[in-house]
Amino acid sequence: MSNRMIRMLTLFVLTAPALASPAAAASFIVRCDGGCATATAAIQQIPGARIDRAFANVDALVVDVPVAAVASLKSRPGIAEIQEDVAVLSTDPSDEQPVGPAAGAQALSPAQIASLPAGSDYNAPLVGAHGFHAQGRFGAGVVVAVIDSGVANDPAVVPALAGSVLGGENFLPASLDPVLSATSTANDPHGTFAAVLLAGHALYRFPTASPFIQSLLAHAPQSVLSCASLGCPAGESAVAVAGVAPAAKIYAMKILPSNGTAGPSSRVLMAMDRAITLRRNFDAGLPAVPVNPGCGAAENPCVYDSLPIRIANMSFGGPALYAGGSVRDLLVTEMLEAGILPVTATGNDGPAALTVQSPGSGPGALNVTAATSAAHERVRRDLELGLGAGLQLRPAGNLQIQGTSSRGPLPDGRLGIDLAADGYALLSQGADGRLSLVSGTSFAAPLAAGAAALLGERFPAAPVVEIRNALVEGADPSLLTDGSGPVDHGAGFLQIAAADALLAAGGVSPHLPHGPGSPRVEANLRTLGIKPERFHHDSFSRTLTGLLPGQVAHVYIPVEEDVDSLTVSLTGVTPALPAWQQNTLLGDGAVLTVVDAFTSFSQVLASGRVDTGATHVVSRLQSGLVRVAVQGAPSNAGSVSAELTVERQRTPLGSPTAVGTIGQNGDIPIRFAVPPGVTSLSALLAFAHDWGQYPVNDIDVILEDPNGALYFGGATSNAPERADVANPTPGLWTAYVQGFTVNADPDPWKLWVKADGQKLPKQP
Repeated sequence: MSNRMIRMLTLFVLTAPALASPAAAASFIVRCDGGCATATAAIQQIPGARIDRAFANVDALVVDVPVAAVASLKSRPGIAEIQEDVAVLSTDPSDEQPVGPAAGAQALSPAQIASLPAGSDYNAPLVGAHGFHAQGRFGAGVVVAVIDSGVANDPAVVPALAGSVLGGENFLPASLDPVLSATSTANDPHGTFAAVLLAGHALYRFPTASPFIQSLLAHAPQSVLSCASLGCPAGESAVAVAGVAPAAKIYAMKILPSNGTAGPSSRVLMAMDRAITLRRNFDAGLPAVPVNPGCGAAENPCVYDSLPIRIANMSFGGPALYAGGSVRDLLVTEMLEAGILPVTATGNDGPAALTVQSPGSGPGALNVTAATSAAHERVRRDLELGLGAGLQLRPAGNLQIQGTSSRGPLPDGRLGIDLAADGYALLSQGADGRLSLVSGTSFAAPLAAGAAALLGERFPAAPVVEIRNALVEGADPSLLTDGSGPVDHGAGFLQIAAADALLAAGGVSPHLPHGPGSPRVEANLRTLGIKPERFHHDSFSRTLTGLLPGQVAHVYIPVEEDVDSLTVSLTGVTPALPAWQQNTLLGDGAVLTVVDAFTSFSQVLASGRVDTGATHVVSRLQSGLVRVAVQGAPSNAGSVSAELTVERQRTPLGSPTAVGTIGQNGDIPIRFAVPPGVTSLSALLAFAHDWGQYPVNDIDVILEDPNGALYFGGATSNAPERADVANPTPGLWTAYVQGFTVNADPDPWKLWVKADGQKLPKQP
């Protein structure tokens, strides 16, 4: 999610000023109150409404409703809440660097993988998978659902997955994507990239003189295999792509379109729900056989009604008002209870804190962030900018958390990040066969999913919650040498052998992490030792000393609705090293990022590299905790120090036009008169459960002019909501305060309506 958190509906996007067509349809996710029978009967009475899907494992429905009937939907019996069918993106939709075509490729057998030299794993040399392969442990017998953009199943195109893909299902109708096969080579490459990192098994040959091989020889020479030992042509070298669990089987569940755009959240829920059903059918004794005989081709995948799915890799994410309580997050819990370990990507909204996305915020998810090694970054920079650029742009050899990786904690007081794995410039193969270096948390998650598969092979009777917790408890924070802390890397860097030893010894905790869940985010964060800043005469300063390359200092700033703006200054940026020892191209500096108070994604207000000093003024803020991240630039050779100063500008709002309380589905009209000659009309709706509270409410203000035209600028997920109309029509207007999703019920609210800056009183 980028830019404002405007709710993306299926057929239209609400902006201001805008007039919605009553005939337009919108898709909603309905959470039922005590089963869905009552809600289903009520929805069927709405003209033009259609139930698209009733979920099998959670009390929820996907409903298409005419816009004119939305208010009616909200008031129907049996409905606990409704949520828009917002768009969900893969966490790394396009971050890839092609390495050039291979001169040749061949699939590898488990025995051939076991015989590869120690240290030849370019992708994940630190997680310890090679030691398991040498012991003959490859994840055999473990089925992993890859819920993504599809996984290609054509050995001639993607030899790395030859024999790995059992089949798959597509959850996108033809109206959303013409590619209807979950295993087609025409799908977006994201899901195939992830599956190869999890279960790939192939050897690729390149000309030794190619930039890719030359860069590997400079920065990761152990990953280059000599043709003298392989029997391939002179002048070529080989690189192995061995997934963490190369014998695991993949079931592709397609929820993202082939053009790389976002998919509806409802389709994500359908796939998660279906994976649970497949596992429960298997546990109930239904045979795990294809239901469509003659299947198996890329355009005709085998479909099952029963599968022993043990792990689900979910490298996608979206915003949430209620971490742990959204329908996506509730299905994560259902997955775990069904015996499926959900492995998720934290998202790529870093480096600021409080940016973990759903479903990674769900209880029971193994939420994985991405690390970047010096070797991986140097190879990528060499391919982007020319040989030699990598060492210049990444002089420090420390293992860092990737700067764009989302950070914890969660607003309920859970840490939100479980562990880190390699996730930058990993070599993988896409659905169309192209070889690329891929980066982001999307590609760290499948390494952890593969680790879970290795453990699942050895401990088939182990509850998946214990496999999850063993991986977390076995992670090693000391491998990350960038000064990062638990909100950045969780328990530390993935170490499969340590997790294996913990399971073998017994006594792994069966419990999941939980936070205090206080209504105040600030109180929840204090249980983690995080203290938001306090202003003294509307300003504060903080000295930041010795930030290592890649290290982030997190600053949390309380903001209320009367704050007009913040002035954020970073001054006195001072490298520890003399100029001649710093980065030879850029010098050593800092990176400043300011994000708004949203607590499940990053709305960037200001960002940029700072070499000496910089000042940014940010305004129209959300209420809650605005975050500032000051990072020692990842390209630095040494540490840097700086002084951070934040000044607050406030203007009293005066008495509101109207006040009240509202609950779920509430709709409260407030009338006011706009005099002639007004050039600017503004409405500000503040409510108690804003982004500084847990959970957040979604309360809207919609304006109606004297002619019946509707303005939806205040119908977003913002808190406070703001609606602005230029040159408004004079006469009697109505502001509708609506309780769209009221997780904390009831919620007090205040509404200020002003014409050219002057308060307009409420009319009878």
